[in-house]
Amino acid sequence: MKPVDAQVIVIGAGLSGLATAQQLNAVGFETIVLEARSRIGGRVHSHTLPDGTVIDLGGQMIGPKQTRINKLAKAAGATLLPLSTQGKSIKEPNTSLSLLDRFHVAKLGLRLHKEAKKTPIDTPWTRADAAALDTMSSAQWMSSKGTAPAALVWTDLANQSFCIESNKISALEALHHFASMGGLPGLITAETNYIEQGAGIMVDYLAQNINVMSGMAVHSIKTSNECVSVNTKQKTLYANQVVLAVPPQIGQRLLQARDAQEIGYINQSITGSVVKTVLVYTTPWWKTKKYSGMSTSNIGPASSTYDATPKAAPFGRLMVTSTNEHARALPIDEPTRIQRITDHIDRLFKNDTEKPVYAKSVHWNHEPESLGGFSSVRVPGSWMQQAKRSANSKGPIHFTGTEFAHEWRSYMEGALESAERTTKQVLQSLKT
Repeated sequence: MKPVDAQVIVIGAGLSGLATAQQLNAVGFETIVLEARSRIGGRVHSHTLPDGTVIDLGGQMIGPKQTRINKLAKAAGATLLPLSTQGKSIKEPNTSLSLLDRFHVAKLGLRLHKEAKKTPIDTPWTRADAAALDTMSSAQWMSSKGTAPAALVWTDLANQSFCIESNKISALEALHHFASMGGLPGLITAETNYIEQGAGIMVDYLAQNINVMSGMAVHSIKTSNECVSVNTKQKTLYANQVVLAVPPQIGQRLLQARDAQEIGYINQSITGSVVKTVLVYTTPWWKTKKYSGMSTSNIGPASSTYDATPKAAPFGRLMVTSTNEHARALPIDEPTRIQRITDHIDRLFKNDTEKPVYAKSVHWNHEPESLGGFSSVRVPGSWMQQAKRSANSKGPIHFTGTEFAHEWRSYMEGALESAERTTKQVLQSLKT
């Protein structure tokens, strides 16, 4: 029997990978976490400013119904702050809906909720109409079930949520996401709070007492009758079990074709297009103009903005998200990208005097370990292909991440829920 470096190797030091490692360590199993980046956190990326305040350039929003992430935030000593909503919000183009249109928007929303409730979380392909739903796109389904104005409202919301255009996503996939958050009640409260100290405080808490090896990019994984070999540029490590806590596209690339087929790691998915930009000003000047700092735009280059200024803070802070075609149109060069975003803010909020004293922007599509953000979603046809090769996570290879969550997919809560199930699977495999 070949000696192993650890009983379990986790590839990826994001929330899901760290949570899995922490839970395995807690029951006495030696675990090593390999991270390609020089930092931990994955798609959670907190950045400390020169004055010591922290901003988030990745996932950060938390809702009250997300029990695991709220519990983790409390354990890490985090302070949850509500988004500032006082003042005028901006929507462009500023089109208004008639009373009848609003009725149809609500009607389609209730239809979405009802259909989501009919979607099995663990086996969505078992729905009676699963094949038909998986053949069409989310945009096609909405257009077939609602009036044109109602379908447009819900399609725009889906585009923003997924950071991917709805005509690229399976309708069954959209319903599965909606079901995983509990339907309408979950959607309404999904993103109400953020963490004053930055979401990275939870990452640091999870990483305590875990053997994390940063700068260790894995280029292949190979199974044998004895163990699993994990090959990096620096060296090859051996383990009894391996957990892939990376985006599905990267996980599939690391596995040999035979191994991917055997465990059902066939995941035809695409990542979202997203740029996250944070602008810090000496004061929240938009409030003096009676604006809330919240905006949505179908014109771009920013898709949405919100005020993330702590209540007693002496500065002003705007969080800006660009998604889909707006993100793809933004340049790779960070200073140029920030200038375009700043010009957009000035135009929206009628500002010609205030300039940011600090700005930071991340183009997640150019992050090689993420490939986009903030999650991956399945294309039409993918779920039914999955049904033929049901991913069972048996044997020495397991996978975790918000993409594989049964609750709150694409959210930080989903990363933790997936880690819980993966830990149980790994423990079961270690016992056999």
